[in-house]
Amino acid sequence: GRLVANEAPQTLRNRFGGGSRVHVALPGANADARACVRSSLTAEGLVSQDAQDGALVVDVAELDDARLAAVGRALDAHAGVAVRIELPAMTDVFRRLLRETSSARP
Repeated sequence: GRLVANEAPQTLRNRFGGGSRVHVALPGANADARACVRSSLTAEGLVSQDAQDGALVVDVAELDDARLAAVGRALDAHAGVAVRIELPAMTDVFRRLLRETSSARP
């Protein structure tokens, strides 16, 4: 069969991907710097968690321009941070899309 998804990839990721993850690495940061970055993220409405590798992670249901701008504003005043964004793989998005659309059929 053939699957036709008539949406932009990011729209499909937002709808069927289960969310994205933003990693904020703080090389050599001390506890005060981590707390300051966390506070900046919180002020932008972003909830961060501690990752195993010492980074802060922010899970978002939809990664859109507004959330990316919020991350940028939160980190703008903090030198030396590195940001990595983890998007759902398109194969996983299509699998979920197929599961959800096939279960919706009579």
